[in-house]
Amino acid sequence: MHYLDALRAFVMSIGVVLHASLTAGVHHWAPQAVTTFSHLFRMKLFIIIGGYFFALQAAKIGSRAVTKDRIRRLGVPIMVFLLIFNPITIYIWNAREDQYPEVYYYAFNMPGEYLNTHGAGWHLHIWFLVVLLVYCVALSGFTLLIKISPFNNVVAFLEKMPNWLILIILAVTTSGLFAVGRALHFLLFQNLTKEGPFNYIVQATLTYAPFFALGIVFYNSKKVFSAMHSVSIFQTIVSWIFLAAVWSNGRSISTTIGFAPSEAVRHFAQEFAGFYICCIMFFVFSRYVIKQNKAVRYLSDSSYTVYLFHIFVLVCVDWLLFSFTVNRLIVYIVSIPMAYAVCLALHRYIVTPSPMLSLLFNGKSLRTP
Repeated sequence: MHYLDALRAFVMSIGVVLHASLTAGVHHWAPQAVTTFSHLFRMKLFIIIGGYFFALQAAKIGSRAVTKDRIRRLGVPIMVFLLIFNPITIYIWNAREDQYPEVYYYAFNMPGEYLNTHGAGWHLHIWFLVVLLVYCVALSGFTLLIKISPFNNVVAFLEKMPNWLILIILAVTTSGLFAVGRALHFLLFQNLTKEGPFNYIVQATLTYAPFFALGIVFYNSKKVFSAMHSVSIFQTIVSWIFLAAVWSNGRSISTTIGFAPSEAVRHFAQEFAGFYICCIMFFVFSRYVIKQNKAVRYLSDSSYTVYLFHIFVLVCVDWLLFSFTVNRLIVYIVSIPMAYAVCLALHRYIVTPSPMLSLLFNGKSLRTP
C-alpha cells in the first residue's frame, strides 16, 4: 500500500503551504482559499490512514505490540516538541512582533505564558499526534468495537450494498458523528476546559474518532475499501452544492434555528463534502502512484520529519525574511520551498544518520550495533 504512504506524505506537504500563510501573516485570497479547501479533508484523511495502518499493524503483531510501538513512535517526538521546540517556536513567532523581546523574561515566565496566554495554541500542530496517541492507547477499545455483533452486522449489511450507497451511508454517518462530537464537547467539556490549554485536544479527540474507526473498517472490509476508492461524481457535486448553500446562508440559518444547531449544520456540511474529497484522493493515488520509485519513497520516509519541524523552520525562515522585506505575500511564497528544503535536509543529513536523533524526532527504536 505504498500509495497510502505517498498520499500521507502529500497531505503533510499541504501542511507546509497551509501553515506558511499563518506564520507569514498573509491575508491574500489565494492562501486563504488553500487553507479553507485543505481544512475540508486534510485532517480526516490523516486520521483515516492512521486508523488503517494501526489496524494493519495490529493484525500483524497484535494490539498490545502495536500500542507499545506507537507510544514510542508518537510519544517521544511529542515530548521533545512540546517541551523544547514549541516554546522556542512561540517565542520567535512573538518576538518578531516585539511581544516578548526580552528572552530572560520569557524564559522565567515560560510555563504561564506558554500554557495560559497562548491557550489552545501552545501545542501548535502537535495536537494531531496527541490525538493519534490517545486513539492508539484506546486501540484495543476500537478493535473490540469492530468485533462485537451489532457492529459486524452493520459491516455485513454494508458489504451487500453497491458502492454508491455505501458512500452515502459512510458520508452521512461520519459527518453526523463529527457534528455530534462537537455538540458533546460544547455541552460536556466546554464549561470545564473553558478554552484552556487542553480544550482543542479534547474537542479534536471527540470529533475525529469516527474517522479513526472508519480507518479500521477501511482495513477490515474489502467492500468498504473498494467503495472509498471509487468516485461518485453526482454525490460529490451534491455535497458541494449543499456546502455552498450552507456557507452562503449561514447567517439566516443561525437566525432561524439558533447558533448551536446552525454550527452543527455547518460542520455536517463541511465534513460531508470533505468525505468525498477523501475518496477522490484515494482514487487518484491508487490509480496513478503505481510504483514506489526512489523519490516517492524518500518523500514518504521524510514526511514525519517534515511534519514535526515545518512550523519551527517556517517561523525561523519568516523571521529572517522579514529582515529584508515587509511584503507578507513575498515572505509566504519564498518561505514554502525554503522550509520544505530545510526539513528534507534535516531528515537526510541530521536525523537519519543518528540513531539517537531518529528516536527523538521520528520515534524509531535505537539500533543495536
